[in-house]
Amino acid sequence: MRRDPTLSYRGALQILGKDDHPALDALNAVLGGMVLAAPAVGGLGIGSVAGVLGWLDRRNEALGLARRLIDGGVHRVRRLSGYQRHQLVRAAHSVIVVTALFEAVEATVGPPYRDMKITDAEKAALVAGRADPGLPLVDRLYRGDLPVPSATVGFDELAVRVLPGFYAEAVETVLRFLEGLAGWSRARRRISEPATLRQRLVSDAVARYRDRYLQLAVDVPEFLIWAGFTEHAATQRAVAGTRSELVEILGSHSRQLAQLEQLLVQVSPGPTPPRRSSVATVAMANRAVLSAPLVPAEAVRHVDGVSFPSVEEGFVTPRYRSGVHAASGRPAEESWWAGQPVRTDLDRFLAAHFSSPDSTRLPLVLLGHPGAGKSLLTRLLAARLPAEGYTVVRVPLRSVDADAPVYEQIEQALEAATHGRVNWADLTEESGASVRVVLLDGFDELLLASDRAARTGYLEQVVTFQERELSLERPVAVLVTSRTVVLDRTRIPVGCPLLQLVEFDDAAVRAWLDVWNDVNRAGIYGGRVRQVEPETVLRHETLSRQPLLLLMLTLYLSDPASALSERDVRSVADLYRSLLHNFLRRELSKDPAGLSETMIDEIIASRLWHLAIAAFGMLNRGRQRVADHELVDDLVVLLGGSAAARQGPETAERMVGQFFFVQASEATTRATTSRSYEFLHATFGEYLVAQHLVESLTELADGWRATRRTSPDADSTLLRAVLCCQPLTARRSVVTFVSEVFAALPAERRRGLADLLTNLLTHARDRAGWERPLTYRPVPEDAVRALAVYTANIVVLLAGMLASDGVDLGLPTSDGGTPLAWWRSMVRLWRAGLSDEEWDGLVGTLGVDPRGDLVLRDLEGQDGIDALEALL
Repeated sequence: MRRDPTLSYRGALQILGKDDHPALDALNAVLGGMVLAAPAVGGLGIGSVAGVLGWLDRRNEALGLARRLIDGGVHRVRRLSGYQRHQLVRAAHSVIVVTALFEAVEATVGPPYRDMKITDAEKAALVAGRADPGLPLVDRLYRGDLPVPSATVGFDELAVRVLPGFYAEAVETVLRFLEGLAGWSRARRRISEPATLRQRLVSDAVARYRDRYLQLAVDVPEFLIWAGFTEHAATQRAVAGTRSELVEILGSHSRQLAQLEQLLVQVSPGPTPPRRSSVATVAMANRAVLSAPLVPAEAVRHVDGVSFPSVEEGFVTPRYRSGVHAASGRPAEESWWAGQPVRTDLDRFLAAHFSSPDSTRLPLVLLGHPGAGKSLLTRLLAARLPAEGYTVVRVPLRSVDADAPVYEQIEQALEAATHGRVNWADLTEESGASVRVVLLDGFDELLLASDRAARTGYLEQVVTFQERELSLERPVAVLVTSRTVVLDRTRIPVGCPLLQLVEFDDAAVRAWLDVWNDVNRAGIYGGRVRQVEPETVLRHETLSRQPLLLLMLTLYLSDPASALSERDVRSVADLYRSLLHNFLRRELSKDPAGLSETMIDEIIASRLWHLAIAAFGMLNRGRQRVADHELVDDLVVLLGGSAAARQGPETAERMVGQFFFVQASEATTRATTSRSYEFLHATFGEYLVAQHLVESLTELADGWRATRRTSPDADSTLLRAVLCCQPLTARRSVVTFVSEVFAALPAERRRGLADLLTNLLTHARDRAGWERPLTYRPVPEDAVRALAVYTANIVVLLAGMLASDGVDLGLPTSDGGTPLAWWRSMVRLWRAGLSDEEWDGLVGTLGVDPRGDLVLRDLEGQDGIDALEALL
């Protein structure tokens, strides 16, 4: 990776000296040419020794020139915005880190240091010697990366935890160099308390760094943003008199990322983009999102009575955790995140990140569970980053070619957002000095829709894209969103900043409900909408903490006809079931024919099955959407070739496209118009798959119980058809929903289903069962893969139903062999038939507990649970 020049002392001085060549040339001369020398020169004795001797023989001149360059850089900062400003600010910081060290040496050692002289003979000996005593110090201070505040390490944390270690090593290197000089031996005898010299040097260097930092914060807002990012208020008080406006912004309560915009306006003094420019077009498209409804209008066309807040009104700034990825990090595991503190200053985190050059070198990875609000946050972020300093492109990865290079995905998103008015090349050219920001939303969805093996390196491809754009002097900051759980399926570059959205607390839930009730005040007064009380919502602990689930629960409770019994809504699966049934029942009650309750129940079951077919179509094709012709094919096969299913694309629209949680999109060419369908959120489809699987198994169990004396082997052609295409573990939420639906069944029913699933598993490899297939073909035929997927899914369903009891590995087998040998052959079948990523997903879901039973792992993993490989 190309190094950031502002992180080294040499690079920082060169950047600060661009507009003050006399000062830069003078400092370069004082430091023996080390500032402007080619990197290779630093390896020569004369270069590195001279670079150190300058701080001894001409220290006052060196310090004065360095301060002059800092002051000049600060003056230039006031006129700049974008990446040039970020570099200048970082360079100023790097210089004060080094100057604080040499100021501390002079002040702490005192007169003995100032009186110390280096003889010509010593200089000649140093230069002529084979060993280069100056090289370690030059490597550390001139060429090495210097500590710098960031979004993940604020100013106070840097000063308390990072700089003392850095200065301790630097002091040791300085003293090691000085100890080779005769003058230092004489000077050391005059130093008071020589035993504590190292400790005092480090403490004084940190103190001087703090003082100089706060002085610069008066003129450079970024320094105050980095300081205000932490929870300590002392740094804010130090500059409150001169930066009162910024301190007031930092101290305000954040709503709708407005604080982020206010902070970045302070560091973006550039001009407003010309009205008809590409930059202005993109900015207007981004800004328009604020007034758009929180739920797309086409998605709620059948929802009567309620009013939805706008995106700006309905966004509540979430809490979060942050970290930096290391080689040993496990950000896909909740146990890893549990060790990170929960923060409440998301605006300041994002402001610190996007005001730093680091943002253009590595992507910020934004994580969360399904429905945590990741996509909504990217929409707000695109609208809030000020156009004077930032040019933002949001890329919904579910809507672009999943296998295309990053820059082509950006092109496709721009074409859709601006109706072909803007392309990436023109946009980067017109955006000039501003920072280009790309928001890649939905990496988990890209994994589902692409060649997954090739996309495990997607984040590395993003870094390569950033490096190439930076080499063209068009730096790009990138943010990538994803479900937390899929991060174990990709390679994360070391050093990537990570951010995980945390579930709502009570205050956030109440704030969101206040907005909802205010927006629906007219409907509440008119009796068309029920007011939703926070106490009612907060009783549903597991349902009220994620934004999407909170919206669904609120929508359900807003209906005056809905039930409020906690017995009806005890889990996430219950909420989806209640919401879907409530919506369908309300629609059917408007039928002028006056349908009976029995007829309504039958129609609801039929329509949910149609939706489930669409959900299976997406799951089994490994995508988040299904084309109308694909859906029609599936409907014809799975509905038994009914006349209704054979009526063509209008069938798909009538059977699926009418629901508020299903979005339809069209693509038109000269020859054809194609339509596709996707759920408002993937969890709708995942719930429908889980619910239908349990219902199908229940029906199969009832029929098998009546015939098992004459036909001991259960079988279901339909069940085989939908379960042999994709592992359920590819969508972990399906497994979670299955477990919840199973858990709600009576114990006797669960025992019957356990017997059924056990029978299906033990006879799954019988040839007879595969000789009666349906013509359901969402994926190409592959007999080995189909058997591997089907058996893996049956085991996952059985483990989900048995929960903590686990799947007994001593089950009798159909071939009369030993159970252990049978299970070993089964695991080998899975390993042979599944792709590497599918195998990893299965291993991450199933494990062997200390009793020797197969169990479902939770998202955090469990102690004592061995991997599937233990069976081998």
